[in-house]
Amino acid sequence: MKKLIFASIACLALFSCQPKKAQAPSPAEIVSASFDAAKSKDYESFVDYFFFSEEDRADLLNFLSAYATDSYEARAGIDSVEIVSENVSEDGNFAKVETTVRYCD
Repeated sequence: MKKLIFASIACLALFSCQPKKAQAPSPAEIVSASFDAAKSKDYESFVDYFFFSEEDRADLLNFLSAYATDSYEARAGIDSVEIVSENVSEDGNFAKVETTVRYCD
């Protein structure tokens, strides 16, 4: 009987020590991370936060490389990004994240 109780406690301890599954980042965390990538001019990482076809992805990277860098430098870069609100649909398929972006200029 003691062996059964000990085995039961050992099993409970073993399963309770299992690492939890990683939670998916919230939409606000994704937006924040994408702005961090934009701040560092890492446009490849920036684009990876969004779903695009390969053709659209290439077009967006070309656009960002040509236009966004000039625009970014004209405004002296991004100073801060504030998440104003985050609204996720009930089914979890859609989200709206409102932000305020402050530039250095």
